[in-house]
Amino acid sequence: MKTKGIILGALATLAMFSCSGNKATASEQLQTDKVVANEQLQTDSVVYNHSDKRMEIRIVFDYPTAGNQYLKNSIAEYISEQLGATYMGSLENKDSLLQHYVADTKKYLNANIEELGLDADQMVSWSADIRKDCETDKYVTYTCGIYQYLGGAHGMGNMSGMTFRKSDGRRFGSEILKQSVYGDRSFNTILKEGMKDYFQEFDGKRMSDDELQSMIVGADCTVDFLPLPKTAPYLTKEGVMIIYQPYELFSYAAGCVRFIVPFSKIKPYLNAEVLKML
Repeated sequence: MKTKGIILGALATLAMFSCSGNKATASEQLQTDKVVANEQLQTDSVVYNHSDKRMEIRIVFDYPTAGNQYLKNSIAEYISEQLGATYMGSLENKDSLLQHYVADTKKYLNANIEELGLDADQMVSWSADIRKDCETDKYVTYTCGIYQYLGGAHGMGNMSGMTFRKSDGRRFGSEILKQSVYGDRSFNTILKEGMKDYFQEFDGKRMSDDELQSMIVGADCTVDFLPLPKTAPYLTKEGVMIIYQPYELFSYAAGCVRFIVPFSKIKPYLNAEVLKML
């Protein structure tokens, strides 16, 4: 019995030290995860240019190379999606990803040349510019500009962005805003005044509600009940960027109607998880 007690006591002591060691390891791991989450994201700028008698292609992106692995993977997937979402290879290989989308783009442009029956001297083009726009200790925001010209009077372009939480790579798109903002009169005023800010930059004149209403051609709405943009908002260092694409509400000549709403004005309308990052 005495021997049995000694053995049980030894096992209990071993278990105690074992649990103590696990707790220390877990604590150290949590601290490590915290450090990695706040680590500055390192990127490599990848630039590709191609030009011949029929087409021009330009692809530029800031590829994540060092930092939180969850964040790196999420951003790499985002870049691939913006370029076409057809790449099946390793996201660790940016050169392989680039070569895939170069080949895809050439195939796409050649198909359009043939389908549209363009003249031999008619140039087509496609470009993508995907860049890291801003970074804080809690989030990283990327912006993306896509432009293509397939003949006709003018090309078509669009602008967008995506915000990533650094701790786990989670994306924040339309969910940056609370669902209750749609139809909220005070938020509608924010949208209306932001549009006026955008147009005021061109001629220095502050337009009236009636003047703004007269410019809306792409939707059946009024300045007192504006639709939310189809493009998801994203965080900048100063506030939240709101973007309406060409033809969404205004004519092509108006361009991408975009404006930043300062955090001081938009905080009441932000998702709780977004507020934590601020």
